[in-house]
Amino acid sequence: MLKISPYLHSQLVYYYEKALQLNPNDREIIDNLELINKTLVDEIDPITIPLIESILNRVSNIFYFETWGYISIFFSFFNRSIIFILLLCQ
Repeated sequence: MLKISPYLHSQLVYYYEKALQLNPNDREIIDNLELINKTLVDEIDPITIPLIESILNRVSNIFYFETWGYISIFFSFFNRSIIFILLLCQ
C-alpha cells in the first residue's frame, strides 16, 4: 500500500475535493479521491504501561480474588494478634 505523509495527504484531499466541487461528475477525480482516502492509515502508538502498574498487575495476577480475600483476612487477624500480644507484654 502507498504510504503518504499526513501533510501531503491533507493537501491531496483538499485539492481533489475542490476539483470535485468544480466538476462533480468527473469519474477520474472521484476515483483518485477514493484512492487517496484508502491510503490514509492511522498510526496509533500503543500506550506503554508504567513500571509500577505492570509490577502491581503481575503481583495481583498471582492469585484469584477469593484467595486475596483470604490472605487479607489472615493478615488482619495476624496483625491484631501481634498488637494484642505486644499490649499484654507491657
